[in-house]
Amino acid sequence: MAYGEKKKKKLIKRRFGRYLLLDHLVDGGMAEICRARFLGEQADKIVAIKMIQAQSSEDNIFKTMFLDEIKVAFGMDHPNIAHTTDFGVEEGRIYTAMEYVDGKNLKQYMDRLRSKNFVFPVEISVYVISQVCVGLHYAHISTDKLSGKLNKIIHRDISPHNIMVTYDGVVKIIDFGIAKAETNTDATQAGTIKGKLSYLAPEYLEGNDLDARYDQFAVGITLWEMLCNRKLFQADHDLAVLKLIQKCDIPAPSSINPNVPQELDDIVLRALSKDRNQRFADMDRLNRVLVKFLYSNYSGFNPSDLSCFAQELFKDDIKRDRQLFYDFGKIDIKPYLDEIAKEKEGKNGSTDQESTNMHRGRLLDMDDTSEKMATSKQAIKSANQQVTGTEFEDDSVVGSSRDLDPIEFTDNTHSHAVERASAASRNAASEGNNISNSSKGRRRKNSGDSKREISAASSRRTMRRAVAAGVALFILLLGYDYLGSNSDENSPTTTVRQPSSVTKKSDSDRKRRLAGDGKVILSNFDRFNQSVYVDGVRVEISTLGTAKLPMRDEEYVLRVERKGVKHFVTAFVLTPDNPVARITLGQMETTKYGYLVTNSDCAMGHIHFTLFGEKRVEPVPIIPTGGIALPVGYDGEEVVPKLYNMHFVVEWENFPREIAIPIKGEDLLTDLCDYLDI
Repeated sequence: MAYGEKKKKKLIKRRFGRYLLLDHLVDGGMAEICRARFLGEQADKIVAIKMIQAQSSEDNIFKTMFLDEIKVAFGMDHPNIAHTTDFGVEEGRIYTAMEYVDGKNLKQYMDRLRSKNFVFPVEISVYVISQVCVGLHYAHISTDKLSGKLNKIIHRDISPHNIMVTYDGVVKIIDFGIAKAETNTDATQAGTIKGKLSYLAPEYLEGNDLDARYDQFAVGITLWEMLCNRKLFQADHDLAVLKLIQKCDIPAPSSINPNVPQELDDIVLRALSKDRNQRFADMDRLNRVLVKFLYSNYSGFNPSDLSCFAQELFKDDIKRDRQLFYDFGKIDIKPYLDEIAKEKEGKNGSTDQESTNMHRGRLLDMDDTSEKMATSKQAIKSANQQVTGTEFEDDSVVGSSRDLDPIEFTDNTHSHAVERASAASRNAASEGNNISNSSKGRRRKNSGDSKREISAASSRRTMRRAVAAGVALFILLLGYDYLGSNSDENSPTTTVRQPSSVTKKSDSDRKRRLAGDGKVILSNFDRFNQSVYVDGVRVEISTLGTAKLPMRDEEYVLRVERKGVKHFVTAFVLTPDNPVARITLGQMETTKYGYLVTNSDCAMGHIHFTLFGEKRVEPVPIIPTGGIALPVGYDGEEVVPKLYNMHFVVEWENFPREIAIPIKGEDLLTDLCDYLDI
């Protein structure tokens, strides 16, 4: 079971052994996975807790398989494999604590891309799978550190569900739940298929012994599906799926995604060979050819591109999750730590009590300093209650501060608060920092009072003034309507909300909406080999093929350049009614180019010409280092010079001069200065 697939927003906030359960990630028939906070010396550590259902925890066969999983997972330490950090029994349920991977699995990536009519970029797909190869190769060749023997671990459940990509661009393999190692006990029941049906290899169906090449076949399926964004083995029922796997007739990825080069086709199809002897010898060999292909064809690729891709694809999810983590951080864990400490003291004092944990780490010892802090905190809350009359609950909900609890206002409370704020302001203006006359009288009369009482009275007055002033400031900033009160002419805040100000804000908002940003989305865009210009200005396109542009009434002109082919030119509009423009880049005809340059600052101005239907205006001297690419002429298949009629406008003149510029041949340079008669 892979976590991260079905997330519930309901907070749990319940202690489970040494962990505080925060929220659900997955609820399954056999187990549930929750996000949890470790209650110990690393109290800021977030983990994923996998808790087996009680009925499964009592099954001896399942226990054996689960212990096998733990033995496999605990022995592995690799950056591309999610770590298992703890295990045990709590509340009658077997559990394991895993490294929390802050990201999504590949299935979720593909689903999101499909919803946006996108497919994984080729270079991103290759890089992700190369990282999977590195992690699996480590598992395949890992050894038992005590005996020195090969573990011979086979994952046996590789699929997009079990490959995580963090928002920071790190690839992690998860869920070695059915992994087979040399030390495992063979507890599989007869007729039970271990692994996801659509990712089985032919040798599994034939009953052959499995080796590392079994995982390679599943990796090949995953890469194929990333490139094509569809299932490879898909049918109406399970038996039909198994027949497709046995037949193993694999279409080349390029037959579905034209952006896939032939070289990558060959790599994918070799990994998916029905005969495992035709596959790569091991995952390291597959990784090497993938890395060589990646940097031979996408030399500008950097691993940080994966992070940019993930953060752009899931930016809304990341924002929501970050806020949820902030809320997690506001939970007061002291009561849970106190509870653990008391349990520990009780167990240390009793020799008859049996521990239910299979594995127990050190607990955080609490001293009386925490009790003193709690006492001080309660005293502060009591003072607040005297000032405001509001009753605070000790167990606050997630998202609220325990040091500054929220205050609820009613109509009466609101009006009284305004009166208190007004009175406090008058007193502050007349008294400054001095003690009131009545206070002085009382102090002279009761000369035997302690300094503590005087200090307490002053403290209470200061606190009342602070709270009243805060309420007044709150009302002043947000107005009565925010609190649900109706203002009258005598209200001190009637001048805050003026109709003219509201009208101006509304007009401003409307103008901002009309002048907001739209988005252009390019399909089949190759950001490593293509350049995009909008109205003659080069724009950066994201890994998802998108760019933001201001909305306007006029058309935009888009030009896509790639060496060796004609430019793709089209027009589009971005308006409030049509804020998104989707453009599919088709196949462009091949052609050859010469280049127009300026070898000196012979003139200053602009040249005007039309190319591929686009009206171009370029500065002189010509800025691009390589010059302006202009197609050569053809006589049949032979390259011949081609003449371009242009207009040159001198910087200080208003009339255009006609010029004719010859492009003499492929990759030949033509100096514009030779044709300017100035």
